[in-house]
Amino acid sequence: MANWIRVRLDPGLLVVLVLPVFVAIPLLQPGLPKTADGYLHLLRVVELDQCWRDGVFYPRWAPDMAFGYGYPIFNYFAPLLYYLTELVHVVGLGFESAFKLVLIGCLVLGAWGTYALTKDFLGSKAGILAAAAYYYAPFTLREIYVRGGYAQLLAVSLMPAAFWSFNRLVSRDSPLYVVTSTLLLGAVLLSHNITAMLFLPLLVLFVVWIICTLSRWRKIRYAILVLMLSFGLASIFLLPALAEKPLVKLSRSTEGYLDFRQHFLTVGEILSPSAVPDTSSLNPTWLHNLGTAHLPLIVLGLLAMAVGPPTGRQRIQAAFFLVMLLMCIFMTLPPSTPIWEHVPLLAFAQFPWRVLDLGVPASAFLVGMSVRLWSRLPGRRTGIILVTLSVAFTVVAAFGHLYVQWPRESKEQLSPADVVLHELRTGILGTTSAGECLPTWVIEEPKSSPLVEQYQSGGTISKLDVDALPGSARAELVRHTVESDEYRVITADRVTVRFLTLDYPGWQAFVDGEPVPISPSYPEGLITFQVPPGEHIVLVRFGDTPIRTAANLISAGTVVLMVGISVWLGFRKRRGVGSVVAAPVGSPLALADAGALGLAVVALLLIKVWFVDPHTTWFRKTSPPGQVLGMQHPERVNVDNEVLLLGYDLSSESVTAGGELRVTLYWEAQQRLREDYSVFVHLDDLRSNYISWSLSEEQNPANIPTSSWTPGFYLSNPHVFSVSSEMPPGVYVLRAGLYHSDTGERLPILDDDGNTVAESIDLGTIGVRGARPVSLEGVTKLGRLSFGDRISLVGYQLADSEARPGNYFRLLLYWQATQEMSEEYAVFVHLVDDRGETWAQGDGLPANGIYPTWAWRVGEVIEDEHLIPLDMEVPAGTYHVWIGWYEPDTLGRLDVTSAEDTSLGDEVVLPTPLEVLPP
Repeated sequence: MANWIRVRLDPGLLVVLVLPVFVAIPLLQPGLPKTADGYLHLLRVVELDQCWRDGVFYPRWAPDMAFGYGYPIFNYFAPLLYYLTELVHVVGLGFESAFKLVLIGCLVLGAWGTYALTKDFLGSKAGILAAAAYYYAPFTLREIYVRGGYAQLLAVSLMPAAFWSFNRLVSRDSPLYVVTSTLLLGAVLLSHNITAMLFLPLLVLFVVWIICTLSRWRKIRYAILVLMLSFGLASIFLLPALAEKPLVKLSRSTEGYLDFRQHFLTVGEILSPSAVPDTSSLNPTWLHNLGTAHLPLIVLGLLAMAVGPPTGRQRIQAAFFLVMLLMCIFMTLPPSTPIWEHVPLLAFAQFPWRVLDLGVPASAFLVGMSVRLWSRLPGRRTGIILVTLSVAFTVVAAFGHLYVQWPRESKEQLSPADVVLHELRTGILGTTSAGECLPTWVIEEPKSSPLVEQYQSGGTISKLDVDALPGSARAELVRHTVESDEYRVITADRVTVRFLTLDYPGWQAFVDGEPVPISPSYPEGLITFQVPPGEHIVLVRFGDTPIRTAANLISAGTVVLMVGISVWLGFRKRRGVGSVVAAPVGSPLALADAGALGLAVVALLLIKVWFVDPHTTWFRKTSPPGQVLGMQHPERVNVDNEVLLLGYDLSSESVTAGGELRVTLYWEAQQRLREDYSVFVHLDDLRSNYISWSLSEEQNPANIPTSSWTPGFYLSNPHVFSVSSEMPPGVYVLRAGLYHSDTGERLPILDDDGNTVAESIDLGTIGVRGARPVSLEGVTKLGRLSFGDRISLVGYQLADSEARPGNYFRLLLYWQATQEMSEEYAVFVHLVDDRGETWAQGDGLPANGIYPTWAWRVGEVIEDEHLIPLDMEVPAGTYHVWIGWYEPDTLGRLDVTSAEDTSLGDEVVLPTPLEVLPP
């Protein structure tokens, strides 16, 4: 036995199992991380648990979602994460503990797959470093602690193991890998719809790459067989999800905030080091990057490919993962837009950075490749020392992401009432971002329901709407389950009964055992049908449609077929593993080396716990109460005694028309908010009757409902303005605030005494430059004329030199600042007859009040439009245009001088006369 253990024991795998301790320890504290989606996944497990309790082991309907009306979420969202969690929960753990155990299992699964894959090509040491790169990738930590996309985490955790199994399917002649490859790919398909869609082309490319590399052409049929079996295994979910897609509002999941065009990355962000998140933030900044330690180690891996000692096959395989990583990076950048627009279903991925997350196995393999660079260095211990240092570097570089705070609220005991309560509190319908699983015939979407009170009271749920029955009818509940409701109905007349359940294919109604037709109510989309006079047993039951039944049979048949194929292949190979084309790389990791690595990990943990955690802030950022560290413009604005605006960041105080302006607001709730407010940020001109030229509005700031804000934590709320190329140059004011989304009424801004002072917050002024220089073509020039040695008249342009009373003259003046000005001046334009009498004028601030002189830049040409209206009393005749500048407060005019510094008084007469025609 001892000899068998010694032969079978993999010391490197033991190290891999120790590595996640830094990630797992924070999960041992009470409560769930305060993530965007994590609690939603847990509520789905609660619904699954209710179904299992009623004997429904593969539900497609969540009976308590949508305020009790029900929601077909399990028909469209891959279920594996919820089944694994429910299996652990059934064993005896609470919901929270079961969920955390599954998350830790995802980590270990992903790291094991990464280790096994990398070890097959590069050896145990490279596999250990690659596993560390997986554990501490920004994607892994972000999903666990911030985003909570746990279904995607499960799918990505399965990917390395799937790569490993398919590699062995091609390179080795064992029927075992037909089974493992089918199960692993099937598990990916059942874990996360979007990840499976993105992963499948990468896996096919990987298999083709391996087959071509080893010239194992006969393995093509095995790969095709496994693909067919995997899809057959997952048909129970995939076929109905695709076939019944038109029945619900899935298109919503690609609109608005979920439009992929809003979420492309930049090369700078991908290659940048990770930012330390602020533990005082509700939504701390986590970059979508390769990782602080990952990038330099990848570079070393690429160097090893070029000059190191890897074999030809190692280089070829590393080349595949390099190509895979580059493809993933490209798909996150704006140039990939045509692919996103034209590949079917790709837009449902919503966030291009999801593709970068799929690059985690590739980046981990390339990190492991760096070990080959020093594999031939002199000294028996040199290699293991450098591997240990690389692992430590990878772990320590991720320390900044391990100090995450979350509410210590136990989620061990949950019930359907918690599902309904969460919907009431957040407005998130059915635990989905856009209510995209609502049937298409639901016109008026539910905001609540008569069932809410029943859930809150904890009593039996009765879904027949007794309030809709006439006085001559009554109903008595016989039995309620997650997929059926049975009543005894007594009525003197034919009645239309309404069930508080959304109509959806699969629901059937029976009166005394006989089926009756169902029709959805308008506009709610609830189940209604006719019941004749008398006493009847009425049953409403959810069942399978033909496509669901076919999918169930295909999956069940695939399981049977898989078992048969495995037995047949095993019989053919006479219980042998078969030949191995790709021999293991190097010798197994020595037990002493594994012990040294394990001790290094333990020592690093002790240093973190005993020294770093209590005595330093090297890897932590915590803003003091009411402040945001590093914020550009601190403020403290009271919004209706409910919310504080702590300040804002601004990408620039000026922008070119046609460009973008980025502003980030920092909000903090002063108390627990009951209402969900919307946010606006407008770019308005300076006039009293201002126009909003550019705006950004969100129903929920930063996509987080205000009712879910935690007092004491601030929210980062970024906004991006697209400034129109037609926006006139000038100075604009940036205004922000909160408002009631249903009425549009803005929340008042209060002073220190609680008095209302405004309905919006003035954040500052923004200068907008023209997209193109002002054209002087066709402009009449007068030579240099200087006004107060500050402003020069470049020229003028008249649209027409004739007009009739009741009309106007349009005059364009072209100015240029000759020095910086802090004063504000106004332009006067007078229409004067030969006797010097003024008959019309067009005075005002330059550029229609949009571009005051104090904002002019030296040398910039300003186009200044003036409309000179003609009253009906203006007599016909020839008039002259007098122009000049004055101070609005004092009415003092600026002196005019010529190019020869000759004084010309305080006004200039344009040489072009204007003719007023008879009416």
